[in-house]
Amino acid sequence: MLRRLFVRGPLNRRIISISMPAMLTMVNHTIVMVTDTAMVGALGAKAIAAAGMGGFIVFTTISIFFGVSIALQIIVARRFGERSYSRAGQALFTTTTMTIIVGIIMSWGGFILSGQVASIMSTDLEVRGLVEIFMKYRFIGLSGYFLSFVMRGFFDGIGRTRIGLLSATLGTLSNVFLN
Repeated sequence: MLRRLFVRGPLNRRIISISMPAMLTMVNHTIVMVTDTAMVGALGAKAIAAAGMGGFIVFTTISIFFGVSIALQIIVARRFGERSYSRAGQALFTTTTMTIIVGIIMSWGGFILSGQVASIMSTDLEVRGLVEIFMKYRFIGLSGYFLSFVMRGFFDGIGRTRIGLLSATLGTLSNVFLN
């Protein structure tokens, strides 16, 4: 049925070869979330509540840089399609520089403000303490996570989605192993 919907040809094969690794990369992110939830779930209800509350704040922060990654992908794809490789590289350099600076500030700020945010998230003192600890650890590694989004946006923009898939798969395997 699907074959009848699409005209066979090199363009459709190219679209599928680019989109499948990108979709599988997103599946990897889901697997990481599921394994993290399973690991924290074994620690009890308060721990999973804290991870959920803290995770919401961290995910909201990460979403900002996910948007930056998509914007970079669009700009790089356009420059790459125009064969303006130096301008594609310039977009990568600018975005990387901005990400390092803003990422360090957000990581530091999130680490410092975790206690105040945790006190807003829960009235239960034990949960509040767990939220704070969870957020502090997550914010420590945020800059590296932001940079991985930038690199993925660049490589996706030049049509090399398998690089992002490889990176996500290695990250997922190490996350499962370390959990």
